[in-house]
Amino acid sequence: MKWFEPLIAIGAILLVIIPIVSYFVKKKKGTLRCECGHLRSECVGNCKACDDAKDLVSKYHKSRTSFDQYVYVLRVDGMKCGMCESHINSCLRNNFSDIKVKSSYRKKETIVTSKNILNLSDLSGVIESMGYKVKDAKLR
Repeated sequence: MKWFEPLIAIGAILLVIIPIVSYFVKKKKGTLRCECGHLRSECVGNCKACDDAKDLVSKYHKSRTSFDQYVYVLRVDGMKCGMCESHINSCLRNNFSDIKVKSSYRKKETIVTSKNILNLSDLSGVIESMGYKVKDAKLR
């Protein structure tokens, strides 16, 4: 029966690792579902997330910088110090890949730079889940 114990351990590890890897592969490939239930790449546009994405694409030429990046400006209420800035920055970096984040509690704003189109409601949702209030979110 000793030969069977390593197989049980390997099976338990795979049960934990496979769903995690699957989630990140779906996130990277863009096969996650939209709020309306469709794949984000095949969505028909029946939800707020789809409207935000269409809005961003229509503003495409205005938002590009010389480095082919999108710049998002979020007005955040509730930041009081540098630790609040750090908290928002690290939380956004953990939830979105390939972004640069800079927050200022004095200006009450967070600037997110990305090479990809991001959903403004997702950005706002992450910040609001930490207890801050997003007054305005726009693509610069």
